[in-house]
Amino acid sequence: MAESGFISLELSRSQAPVTISKTAILFAEADNDTPESTHLHCVGGITHTVNGVFNDIAELLPRFIKTHRRDNGQPAVAIHDWNVSYIEKGNDASAVVYFTESGSSITVRESYEDIIAKFHAL
Repeated sequence: MAESGFISLELSRSQAPVTISKTAILFAEADNDTPESTHLHCVGGITHTVNGVFNDIAELLPRFIKTHRRDNGQPAVAIHDWNVSYIEKGNDASAVVYFTESGSSITVRESYEDIIAKFHAL
């Protein structure tokens, strides 16, 4: 059976079911304060907070690159290659991942060379 382009989860606040297109997700982010929740940052500036430990949610997103943010408490993130516009080498050899969505970006812990290698390996 072909893999679905959608994931069905449960919203943390309302417990309501939600089905989200994987291509709408810029990146998933662990919630360091509430480990049983994961943030899904999507196009349109929408962030869904869903029930589920980050690693379990990331397993549902096989074409996402797993890494960590360099800021914001360094939470684990999973970045979808579909929505990446470009990756830039930072002044300190870090990598800044820019998304197609309104110039939004995140800086990751890996070096530019290491994160590029992960994307090329997809």
